[in-house]
Amino acid sequence: MLSFAVLENGHLATVRENPLSYRVHRDLGHGKTVLFDVWWSNWCGSRRGSRFTARVSLGHSRAVSRYPLLPVCLSRVSGSRLTARSQ
Repeated sequence: MLSFAVLENGHLATVRENPLSYRVHRDLGHGKTVLFDVWWSNWCGSRRGSRFTARVSLGHSRAVSRYPLLPVCLSRVSGSRLTARSQ
């Protein structure tokens, strides 16, 4: 099971489907690569004073990376959302 989360100052951000989980149905042996696209859209929350990071977990492995740019606010009514696609 792969997990992807958007964190705001170390806590889960208010985003639908956060954290996002995806069951991997492929062999992930040594030297294998699987592309996993995650799209974060429609962020209408604060853009100041917060630090946003992406956290990816697979089994006991975890990686964290800073978000340098935040999604554009398209609609305050529909809220922010995570979606995924695997190839």
